Amino acid sequence: MNAFIGTHGLRPVIDRVFPFDAAVDAYRYYAAGGPFGKVVVSHSQASPPARIRG
Repeated sequence: MNAFIGTHGLRPVIDRVFPFDAAVDAYRYYAAGGPFGKVVVSHSQASPPARIRG
C-alpha cells in the first residue's frame, strides 16, 4: 500500500469547508452522517460553508 501511495499519490476528498465560527455546525454536519469526504474547519475563511468535491 505504501508503494502505491508513493507512486500514485493520495488526495483526500473534501466534502465541505466551514469557517471557524461555524465549527459547531461542522460537527453537527459530521455527526449527522452527511459527509462523503473530509469536513474541514478553516481559521482563515469568513464565508458560508462551501461544498468541494474533486
